[in-house]
Amino acid sequence: LSSEVQSFLSYKRAEAQFLTKNFEDTNETLKKVTDKKYKDQAVVLKIKSLNELKKYSEAFKFGSSQISRMNQESKVRVLASLIPTVNGSKIWSKADFLLSEAKKQKVSGLELASFLYLAGKASSEQQICKKSIQYFSEALALDSKSTQRNEAQFRLGKCYQKQKKQELAKQQWKEVIDSKDSFWAPMAKSEINLMEDP
Repeated sequence: LSSEVQSFLSYKRAEAQFLTKNFEDTNETLKKVTDKKYKDQAVVLKIKSLNELKKYSEAFKFGSSQISRMNQESKVRVLASLIPTVNGSKIWSKADFLLSEAKKQKVSGLELASFLYLAGKASSEQQICKKSIQYFSEALALDSKSTQRNEAQFRLGKCYQKQKKQELAKQQWKEVIDSKDSFWAPMAKSEINLMEDP
């Protein structure tokens, strides 16, 4: 069999192993994918597999080391696959790197919103409210229907509260309450209650 066919078969086998949650086997099989045509896809699958194994640091190191040799489309796919890596690892300092790389690749619209949501959450976790507000505001402007909207607005409310902008905080939390999100709406309601009746 040619290198291309062997790589294709190995990649398909690794996909099946991933789908059946055999993540260690997935990583072993992906080592046999050597043909350029499938190598970039294998990188994304390996990152996903490492994420499932909670080997976030390894996933980030591996993924970011592969970017320089890839074409633009593959780079964007790898960068997107690293979003759950940063979220899972809570290595918040890497969020700005991903956003910066995405912008270099001219990522825009809904795709860019995912990187902005991550950067907003990372800034929020690091108590850098000014950046968090900027990132979340940009993300919401690009993708107001995102499943991440409620978390973004809840976190925006917390940042506005820290900046003593109580009305802006309340406005964000009221929108979260109106969404009836089962997780974020009760938290937003609790924040408003604490604000109104300390």
